[in-house]
Amino acid sequence: ALTIEDGRLLDGFLLLAAGGSSSPDDVVSANLSSLQIIDVADEDLAYFVSLDRLDLSDNKLNHAHILRQMAKLPLISSLNLACNSIHTLQVTPHSLTKLECLDLSYNSLRGDILCELAQLYNLVTLNLSSNNISLIPPEGDICGLRSLEQLTLDNNDLVQFAQWRSLDVLPRLRKLSLKSNRIKRLKVDDLHGADGGGYFEALEDLDLSANDIVSCEQLLVVRLFRALQTLRLSNNPVMLGRSSDSQRLPGGVSIFAQQSKQWYLCGGGCFMRKVKPKEPRLKLNRKMLRRVRSATVGAG
Repeated sequence: ALTIEDGRLLDGFLLLAAGGSSSPDDVVSANLSSLQIIDVADEDLAYFVSLDRLDLSDNKLNHAHILRQMAKLPLISSLNLACNSIHTLQVTPHSLTKLECLDLSYNSLRGDILCELAQLYNLVTLNLSSNNISLIPPEGDICGLRSLEQLTLDNNDLVQFAQWRSLDVLPRLRKLSLKSNRIKRLKVDDLHGADGGGYFEALEDLDLSANDIVSCEQLLVVRLFRALQTLRLSNNPVMLGRSSDSQRLPGGVSIFAQQSKQWYLCGGGCFMRKVKPKEPRLKLNRKMLRRVRSATVGAG
């Protein structure tokens, strides 16, 4: 079945309005979230040679080539594509060389997306929470993420250690979050670790909050994490009735637990007082906006 969807086109005029400038050279950041954008006039993007941060969250940019389009921005370092119903992505080799922070949360991506993202060699922070990830690809397929320091995989389906053990190949990974993944234990067949030397040479902070862990004895494998300093266990059965103060595992790993609401009760923060934006307020001349149609083919 062919589906026609109305929405807005991200072109140079819209970026100028969001950046509060009449010159593309002067636009450094732009917030275009929740504007029903469905397509990009990528030929316009090359003129924005100073654009560093772009928020495109909560739109309808669900086509696989969106990152190829964003590669037209020569200096983009922070890109937010959360909540766009993205199922797959294509990355052009040797593109987006300045990109350090990428948010792909609340989409419909699977674990194999990391094979594509591994071509983003300078990526430092990656958010893949609330997707459909049940398995991390083999080490050889993700080793290109050599600069990655912070990875968020909350609310996926990474129940067993074996499903994400290949992240061990990332040499700079310092912080890993696996909240709300239904984890009960971290079990490994070889308690001597990878090649006898343990796992995760750089990982310092592991967040296992909001899982189903009932005993620290089920987490023996974390003793094999060579650099681990902090283990976060908030909202796990093992911490019920215990002090929120720091505790320690054998080996000096600190355990932190602080009771808080489950992720699905926290909402999007719309009830909180809004922080005064630093960016210019977006003033849209709706007569200038270009409405476009997107045709997608669905089953049926």
